[in-house]
Amino acid sequence: MLIPIRTFRAVLAFLITSALFCLAAPVPSTAAEDGKANRVLYLNSYDRGFKWSDDIESGLAERFKSADRKIELSVEYLDARRFPGSVRYDSLATALSGKYDGYKHDLVVVSDNFAFDFATQYRKQLFPKLPIVFCGYNNFRPNVLKGISNVTGVNEEIDFAKTIQLAIRVQPSLRTLAFITSTGDPSTRRNAEVVETQLFPELSKSHNLVVLKDASLAEIRARLGALPPDSAVFLPGVATDLIDGRRLTSVENGRMISETSPVPVYSFWDFHLGTGVLGGHIITGLDQGRTAADIALRILGGTPADSIPVIMQTPASTIFDFNVMNRYGIKMTALPEGSLIINQPLKLWGHYKEQIILAAACAFLVMSALSVALLLLNRRLKRTQDEVMKSEEKFRNLFNNSETAMFRTMLDGSVVLDVNQKFLDMLGMTREETIGKPSAVLWADPKEREEMVRRLVADGRISDYEFRMLDRQRGIKNCITSLVLYREQGILEGSILDITERKQAERELFLREQALANSERFLKTIIDSEPECIKMLDIDGNLLMMNRAGLEMIEADSFEQVKGKCVCPLITDPYRDAFMVLTKQVFQGIPGILEFETIGLKGGHIWLETHAVPFRNEHDEIVALLGITRNITERKRAEEDRVLLERQLLQAQKMESLGVLAGGIAHDFNNILTSIVGNTELALMRLNPESPAIDNLKRIEKSAVRATDLAKQMLAYSGKGKFVVETIDINRLVQEMEHMLDVSISKKAIFRYNLNQPLPSVQVDATQIRQVVMNLVINASEAIGERNGVIAITTGCMDCDKNYLKNVVLDTSIKTGRYVYLEITDTGCGMDKETLAKVYDPFFTTKFTGRGLGMAAVQGIVRGHNGFITVYSEPDRGTTFKVFLPASGKMVLNSDLQTQRDDWRGEGKVLLVDDEETVRDIGREMLQELGFTVISANDGNEAIKMFKAIPGIDFVILDLTMPQMDGEECFRELKQLKSDLKVVISSGFSEQEVSQKFAGKGMAGFIQKPYTLSVLKEAIQKI
Repeated sequence: MLIPIRTFRAVLAFLITSALFCLAAPVPSTAAEDGKANRVLYLNSYDRGFKWSDDIESGLAERFKSADRKIELSVEYLDARRFPGSVRYDSLATALSGKYDGYKHDLVVVSDNFAFDFATQYRKQLFPKLPIVFCGYNNFRPNVLKGISNVTGVNEEIDFAKTIQLAIRVQPSLRTLAFITSTGDPSTRRNAEVVETQLFPELSKSHNLVVLKDASLAEIRARLGALPPDSAVFLPGVATDLIDGRRLTSVENGRMISETSPVPVYSFWDFHLGTGVLGGHIITGLDQGRTAADIALRILGGTPADSIPVIMQTPASTIFDFNVMNRYGIKMTALPEGSLIINQPLKLWGHYKEQIILAAACAFLVMSALSVALLLLNRRLKRTQDEVMKSEEKFRNLFNNSETAMFRTMLDGSVVLDVNQKFLDMLGMTREETIGKPSAVLWADPKEREEMVRRLVADGRISDYEFRMLDRQRGIKNCITSLVLYREQGILEGSILDITERKQAERELFLREQALANSERFLKTIIDSEPECIKMLDIDGNLLMMNRAGLEMIEADSFEQVKGKCVCPLITDPYRDAFMVLTKQVFQGIPGILEFETIGLKGGHIWLETHAVPFRNEHDEIVALLGITRNITERKRAEEDRVLLERQLLQAQKMESLGVLAGGIAHDFNNILTSIVGNTELALMRLNPESPAIDNLKRIEKSAVRATDLAKQMLAYSGKGKFVVETIDINRLVQEMEHMLDVSISKKAIFRYNLNQPLPSVQVDATQIRQVVMNLVINASEAIGERNGVIAITTGCMDCDKNYLKNVVLDTSIKTGRYVYLEITDTGCGMDKETLAKVYDPFFTTKFTGRGLGMAAVQGIVRGHNGFITVYSEPDRGTTFKVFLPASGKMVLNSDLQTQRDDWRGEGKVLLVDDEETVRDIGREMLQELGFTVISANDGNEAIKMFKAIPGIDFVILDLTMPQMDGEECFRELKQLKSDLKVVISSGFSEQEVSQKFAGKGMAGFIQKPYTLSVLKEAIQKI
């Protein structure tokens, strides 16, 4: 007869253990539990019933149970698999904070990435300074712990390549590899990214790849059914189907795919074993839990967590299912040495003859040992009877001499059986007046006794039950009692504590608190009615109090939303340090005043002026900062408008003065150069070719040519260098320059052209515009230097109104209207603010051999054509120059097509997300003009909430750079909520840089700031 090996081993182990136990410990004994238990909190990323994390919990419990110290384990399920996303973080943290208020843990264990992120984000609130041990963390890298201390654990990194190598060894004729991947949760999404980026490029060279990404079971069945015999299936992900509204469990997923696959299925986790999966290089939740528990026990034993390195090598084993091997005709000899086989049947006697003989011998020893144990047990029983008698005597002494009132009565209240002296002293009665008398008469309220009896019968014991009792003079005493019921005898035992004086003190305290509360309400009413902000802060800047006006200033819905939180994150960076200096100063007794800018909780920017003074207690100690703050935004705006007007005036004067100077110098200089060049040419003609002065004259001629170029640049800067005006197409000009530009730039740089068709024509000097393009392209190439980089040339058309021109140029002479633009973007070193401020100044250069007239000439040429330039740059982020030239009105494309595009209107709901109120306002007006219904949000968090709350949103226009949740994170959250959602990214950076960031993520379109109505319409039409 064949029995499973695991069953036989279990029986054999039981028999041997029983025999050894009886021999070593012939009599039962009770071990005393010494020491206080260590409290460990386990945060499980998923839900109970998910086999992976259940196995981790089992591994933890197994190790903790066998430890030499007592471990009290608490388990919390964060349910991230069924409810992914970080929007529930705050509510989860609040719930756990309330649940464990007053209950201190010694260590926290977290499993999988969601619990790790949650624990580290809310560590200060929930369990400050506690060591954290993680496990099941997918693809851990050391930089995750940067800035985080007292954390260690074990990595969960699946070696996908090993399982694929196993499959190739087990199936030598393997030619087709099918992968089932998914992006439904963070773990499976990371697994898909790993196999796609690290394995597919090499595997595709030698095998045929079939990838089923986010596929349903129906699609999987159809595709797997068409696989050829030389195929294998791998499960780094799951099917997308739902059953009764829930996702498939891992076990269900493995079973359904294995049942439908005509070829072997390989996995990487133990929870797929036994579902029809052949096997693989397997990791187990048990190993993860056991390893994490071993680390936790070391920390609880005194080893600092930071001194224990993270275990990067994930425990794993090569495991195969014997039944599935038979199904596909796979021989044992094809498996690697040391492989584990499950479900392998064995012949009991043939394989375990020696063990069976040993078990029989052990059974004989067990029977002998039991006989000896019975004799010893009889002796122990006699000793126990003697000890019980001594214990009874000791209890009687403790009962009578206790300082706590104690008693024994019948449950029905008919008879008092026994009381101690403390009980008699409390009621002023004698033993004769009490023993044998009814106990019910001692209760002041019979209903209180009825409730006590009801609860005691239901639970068997009561702790701290409060009631009123009568003493000898029939006076009422307030008491609390703890009782135990002996049901068979109908007897109850208990103790009583007189709390009459404490109740009186509580009543007096309650009256005082009521009076204080009335005073506080009166004061709060006065403070809340003040139109200016009144607040109190501690020395670290945390809010202790704030009135209604202050809450409106920081855009808080209630004081509970900001109570105890630091105000520093609401203050913009340039003023944060100054605010903390003022706070420290006030706590030294020195009042002060400060103006600063704040960002409200909903993204609003305002300027505030605060007057801060010390707030002292009754002992004249400074306990808080008292601040009175007013909104000075309108005043600051008036000051900014005045400064802007002054800058515009200075810029106009500067440009006019420098232009006049450059033009005058260039004019006189050209007259001189004319003489020099002319006389040089004549001298060269008249001199004998053999004259030694020929070389000197040629050098003079060469220098004169360079001086001529310099004069041309000065004329260009003055805006007077435009000579031959013609109507041209900017796109055609750029295309004609393509070869010249290619040979002029670094070999490390590559060109990308984004020439929008059609464009209006422009009336310009084509030669000078070519000089502008060449200067900007060469500067971009030099900014890239020896690194690899991209230079993008983009053309387009914009309608520029007063509001747009006010924000991008200081020159008030620039007219509104339609402009053709030429944008040149590079991915080079970029410029800081100081360099940007001087970029057009004559003779300013960052080059060692430069003259500093290149960009000055570019600006002069553009200004001479009644145009303007904008520049956007950040250090190490690249630079974008955008040249605007007035459109001439002649369109390249025929009027019918253009009229059709101009008449286009849209419909539906649009979610516009931007942290700048001015951008939201102008964007809303543009979208409404195009026919759309607009919902706006000021940051990523609000966008997610609105998208969930408002149905029927057709597409989203999303800003890239925002506080709190930026555009990239918001994009991912929106795609998780609706995978086919159209999202258009809006940014001041170039399209090339943004496109690289969102490559392969489903970005529907791009709009570069600042944008016009026509640009916005064109972008929407494209999606």
